[in-house]
Amino acid sequence: MKDRARAIILGSETNIGRKTYFWTVASGIMYSGSSVIMLWAVTHLLGPSEAGVFSIALAISQQLLTVGFFCMRTYQASDVDDKFSFSNYLTSRVITCAILLIAGVVWVIAGDFYTEKAVIVLMFCLYKAMEAFADVFEGLYQKHGRFDIAVKGHFLRFFCSTLAFLVSLYFSRNLVQASFFLAAGIILAFLLYDPFVVGYFDKFKIKFDWGKLLLLFLACLPLFASSFLSAYINNSAKYAIDSYLSSDIQTYFNILFMPAFVINLFGGFIIKPQLTALALRYRDGNMKGFFSVLKRQVFYVTLITLGCLVVAYFLGIPVLNWFYGVDLDGYRPVLLILLIAGGFSALYNVFYYAITIMRHQYSLLIGYGIITLCALLAMPMAVKSFGIYGASICYLILMILQTVIFAVIAFVYVRRLKQEK
Repeated sequence: MKDRARAIILGSETNIGRKTYFWTVASGIMYSGSSVIMLWAVTHLLGPSEAGVFSIALAISQQLLTVGFFCMRTYQASDVDDKFSFSNYLTSRVITCAILLIAGVVWVIAGDFYTEKAVIVLMFCLYKAMEAFADVFEGLYQKHGRFDIAVKGHFLRFFCSTLAFLVSLYFSRNLVQASFFLAAGIILAFLLYDPFVVGYFDKFKIKFDWGKLLLLFLACLPLFASSFLSAYINNSAKYAIDSYLSSDIQTYFNILFMPAFVINLFGGFIIKPQLTALALRYRDGNMKGFFSVLKRQVFYVTLITLGCLVVAYFLGIPVLNWFYGVDLDGYRPVLLILLIAGGFSALYNVFYYAITIMRHQYSLLIGYGIITLCALLAMPMAVKSFGIYGASICYLILMILQTVIFAVIAFVYVRRLKQEK
């Protein structure tokens, strides 16, 4: 039965490019759409105040997701010389997921959340821990040239978990119960998919080879630190709103932020399938091909952003009002500002991946350190003084600065490489 299930999941190796494209798009829509549809359901069924609790729980779990990932996916997918085994990556992910869950408990205790809010946050942390654990298998499939299998599983996990959340929320009208089913849904989907196919590519083996693990953690440490700081930067407005404004305003901001989040996600789904190819071109010294891929990514992100801006200007607020059942009239400037910020956020990721492939990941900390300091100082003041408008403008400035800094870092290393040759 296991062999039959594996054969169905793997499918034939014909038209892999077409399958990869289809499942990448489907997975991107499902992943980005899951947050949108869950926020919609909570807003309609429980009201803006409960939706604010949902939003901050999602933001905290997204922040801690960086701990679970430890930003190893990029390193794993581009490890074309097999410096580390799959067992190393798998064991390291068990450790990081455990730390994610412990950090969630610490966050809840330190935040002094009331009981229901604490349980919701912890369930979201479990949900994200499962996402992080499954990611290491996606990296294995991608490295072996089957990114279609990776994104197919990604789609299945988020489809099942979102469906479980929505059904539970509809019948129970209880966010705590729905959060439990959200975590249960992603765990069940993983168990029904990945155990059947992982053995085709490598052995499922957890081995605590501390020497190798230490080297792997040290190699990815700057990427993790950068990712953690990046998550803080992206969520800084939400944290400030949670501290100084009402849960209703948190909901309005998250609704307006969703389209920008979608741009950023699609930017990631455009470039992620190209990571191994980029790494190979860089290793082989094919800088012309390397730059050609990067330029295409910048073009696609710019095109998506401009298209979203045009649509949002004319239809954004009316559609969001109708979809979420709230009154966002007067917030069109906020929506457009956040969309532009989302475009810059997607652009900086292009340079982030280029720097990582060139293995200069420690330099990423320079950019993130500067922007995090700016966010820590500016965002609370902007939110306290100008509310949701201050949050959006401050976020745009942070994204522009981040893109410029990362572009400069990338071009410095490229120029140095050309001089060496």
